[in-house]
Amino acid sequence: MNLIFIPILLMILIMSPAISSKTENKLFSWKPEQLMNIKQISELDLSSSAPTLAYVVDFYKKDNKNIWTEKSSIKILSLTTKETHKVDYKDEDSWMPKWSPNGHYLAFLSKKVSEKSNDNALSLIKIWSKKTNKIYLLTETKNNIKTLSWSRNGNFIAYVTENKKDFYIDKNKLKIFSSSVRNDEMHIIEIDYKNLKKNKDKIIISKYIQGNKFSYIGNLSWSKDDKDIAFSHDIGDRNDLWNLGIISTINLMTNKINTINIFKQRMIMQQPHYSPDGQYLLFTASPEQVWSPRFCIYMQKIITKSVTKLACSFDQDPKLVGWSKSGKNIIFTENFHTWRNIYSLSTDREDITTKVVKINKSNSLIDTVSINSKGEIAIVQQNSKKAEEIYLTNLIRYQPQIITNINTRYTKFSETLGKTEKINWKSKDGLTISGLLTYPENYNKSKKYPLIIELHGGPADVFQNRFIGRRSVFPIATFSKEGYFYLRPNVRGSSAYGVYFKELNHGDWGGKDYQDIMDGIQYLNDKNIIDSKKISIIGWSYGGYLTAQAITHSPLFKAAIIGGGITDLASYSVTNDLPNYLKLNLGGYLWDKPKFYQKRSPIYAANHVTTPTLLMYGENDIRVPLSQGVEFFNILKLRNIPSMMLIYPKQYHSLSDPNYIIDAGIRNVSWINKYSRAGTVAKNLDLSRV
Repeated sequence: MNLIFIPILLMILIMSPAISSKTENKLFSWKPEQLMNIKQISELDLSSSAPTLAYVVDFYKKDNKNIWTEKSSIKILSLTTKETHKVDYKDEDSWMPKWSPNGHYLAFLSKKVSEKSNDNALSLIKIWSKKTNKIYLLTETKNNIKTLSWSRNGNFIAYVTENKKDFYIDKNKLKIFSSSVRNDEMHIIEIDYKNLKKNKDKIIISKYIQGNKFSYIGNLSWSKDDKDIAFSHDIGDRNDLWNLGIISTINLMTNKINTINIFKQRMIMQQPHYSPDGQYLLFTASPEQVWSPRFCIYMQKIITKSVTKLACSFDQDPKLVGWSKSGKNIIFTENFHTWRNIYSLSTDREDITTKVVKINKSNSLIDTVSINSKGEIAIVQQNSKKAEEIYLTNLIRYQPQIITNINTRYTKFSETLGKTEKINWKSKDGLTISGLLTYPENYNKSKKYPLIIELHGGPADVFQNRFIGRRSVFPIATFSKEGYFYLRPNVRGSSAYGVYFKELNHGDWGGKDYQDIMDGIQYLNDKNIIDSKKISIIGWSYGGYLTAQAITHSPLFKAAIIGGGITDLASYSVTNDLPNYLKLNLGGYLWDKPKFYQKRSPIYAANHVTTPTLLMYGENDIRVPLSQGVEFFNILKLRNIPSMMLIYPKQYHSLSDPNYIIDAGIRNVSWINKYSRAGTVAKNLDLSRV
């Protein structure tokens, strides 16, 4: 039983040698380090004035010391010639591409890293000229840049910087606890196209949260005449009022700020979008301080200030994308069960049959979306056996065609992986629960296989039909290769199944959602396909909490992995960065429901644990402090339960360093293999680590 602090130098030991093109098909076996080769597409911007698409590819690069680093690169794809080229040829990260309205320029973000310290990096806004094929620096700042937006005439760029301040008692830097203030600033750059090296940059909003001030600024939208900018923002300390939000507009001629205040009750308001004709402002809004936000789509008429509630979508969590070519429909995406679809909503107030219409004919997993004024739409799409690629289609004639081959080199190997299918079962109270079941590679129906259950975070997260070969601390492709069934249940409390389902575990953490898990296991056991003596359970964040809850209530599990999980609701409620979080989730503070907090805390039943348990936490995690893991680990250690706790340096609530992601993946597979005794190649994954 060990508590281990992971140094990055250990990563050198786990790297495999380069694979030649002749033998890669044979050697590509979906090991955790090989999954780092799968690229992700994080942003799209489809030009309205030229047949070009800008997109961001996120990937990992290994240096000559076998240390991996994360990189982001902007590519430009000509939709006519199909040629692709990088925007920035220097070895610098670049992201957030935004085409100018005329399509002649591309603004984007970059970073200048200090040779002495990455902490002194400068955030840059650059602009690429299609005519000269040159890059010009518009501005730079020491603060992180969150978002940028072109004016409709293309003469200005508005952007928001994130400026965190700490308040101190005196000159000795005695910091006031929990006094970090988020002071977002909105700037405008006036672009001098004749001399792109000289541009005027001024702050138009820079106010602290005291009194009637702003703290967190969200997305921006320019009015048709470029005289106003609508923006979403928070008021108060975001750490305490973590789900508040209002919408205001600022007049750039007078600097006068007006806040939309038309509801009788306070609302969380987000995603402002001016209509193409400038007559309306669209936004989403939900009653504040509800357990699960219920966002519906609203429209305000600019002249009269009257507001119309257009519709509430199925899951009441729409992500607005943009307007249709006619300017009469708003396009948005939303999760639906294990998919994410594209929808259209009419904004015609005379249309009494206004309703939400799904655009894609069959359910798909659509992540990033960009739409232009011509009605063309670019999407990033994937499924369990196909990695992310970009597709292009027309909104009216929706027939997406693939236009990239970013991951085809590795996707071709995925045909050997086990299939993934959606399954449904009845929970004890009759509620239908669904999940994704991935089969072992080379599945033989005459055999029984060990089972792994992964539990998602949130709790209002959801498992979707994503590519199973993507990089992860829980590498599904590796487990499939190792010969496991892999179940990802969307238990009650998950999103994407409607508001009612999402709110079913309100005030019932670790209760009926735990029963959903056990009933899913029983369902698979009744199908006679799993080895009931070789069942493991794993999860991160809320999934880590449910994992701890499961092993304190059942001796069924032969191995468990708790990642960033809550184990003591009482201590957690007053040590995390969102002090109101449990009050909203559980229906009261610790002092309101002390017996419930104790009853649903795994720490108080840890004396019943018999399952070998691996715990993983980030050193700097403030969402679920690592003390949650230490409490649980120490009890397991005192009781001589096989256990190990790993602390990853400089990591937060999830692991972001690619070297640590690889390390965690290897350790997780090895831990399950060791204690469920299923894997045939466990020795190749370095069992000495566990």
